[in-house]
Amino acid sequence: AEAADVVLLVDNLGRLSTGMEIARRSRRIAIESVLVGIGLSIFAMVAAALGYLAPVEGAILQEAIDVAVILNALRALRIAPSTA
Repeated sequence: AEAADVVLLVDNLGRLSTGMEIARRSRRIAIESVLVGIGLSIFAMVAAALGYLAPVEGAILQEAIDVAVILNALRALRIAPSTA
């Protein structure tokens, strides 16, 4: 059996370009979230290693970074196609 990566539920190939646009934006947001998360985490680790952050502060900061990155990634749910 074969499976499709995309299924069009309407007889309109224009919707394919809309799907591609949403996919591109979602991927860009995902990559942005990963890179920002890694960057902020590295910054926090260096600050902790140099003694600027206590272990508890570092743990709390890491959780704040995680929440911020997750909230940023959730922007992908609000993508509205411009060619609908």
